[in-house]
Amino acid sequence: MPACGGILKQSTGIQEGEITMNIGSENETCEFRKGLGQVEKGIRSLTAMLNAGGYGEVFFGVEENGNVRGIEVGRRTLSDIRGLIDELVEPEIPAVLEVLADELDRKYIKMSAGAGDRPYSFDGRYYTREGCDDKRMSPKALRKLILKLYGKQEKGTGKKVEKSAGISAVKDTEEIMEKGAAGPTPAVNDISAADNASASAPILTAGQQNVYRYLIANPDATLSQAAGELGLSLGGIKKISLRLQEIGLLEHIGSKRNGRWKEARQSC
Repeated sequence: MPACGGILKQSTGIQEGEITMNIGSENETCEFRKGLGQVEKGIRSLTAMLNAGGYGEVFFGVEENGNVRGIEVGRRTLSDIRGLIDELVEPEIPAVLEVLADELDRKYIKMSAGAGDRPYSFDGRYYTREGCDDKRMSPKALRKLILKLYGKQEKGTGKKVEKSAGISAVKDTEEIMEKGAAGPTPAVNDISAADNASASAPILTAGQQNVYRYLIANPDATLSQAAGELGLSLGGIKKISLRLQEIGLLEHIGSKRNGRWKEARQSC
């Protein structure tokens, strides 16, 4: 499989007769996007490549034929891209962002990542990579990937069993197929309110109480918005929101971008 590299060649991709740098061709692990208006599509491609093969590279400021055309990179460009990654991708993706330049000082951005906690969803949906295209994962394909990553053969049965109690995605694969492959991201570590009905009321820290109250009062808020309002890091508020869902106090309905927060049960 050809990798994205960097070679100088005569090209007509930008202006007739202009020397420009060509960085190869798109493939299963490489995607080119002309500009920053296509960042979300690029992030989707990265999740698809990670789900398919465990590694991916997306370049912004590069023509479809591999010619560097360049983009304007501002002071907040990389942080804005990271913010979109955090908002649209679940679980957290270990993306690396680099600003590169050709010999004419045309800047372009490389976004890359290796396998982490797959499978990754983009805006509540799962994708895989087929050649140079991103494809929505079918329920069967998602089930197969989850069992491959988190299941193991039970001796003497040939059946798949979950690898870790923390990954309910394997145990509840059928439910994930119905929700994750067709729509919202499944909460793989969710503990239902029924499971906690007989337990004593959870004791919340001050930070957890603040996040809970804010999300109930602002059900349409994204985690990025909540983090800014409450003065918390995005990683910190993600952990708190997951904890509130795990103990059955909070639910998130719909996609990460267009979903809503909902009280799962009355708090004490």
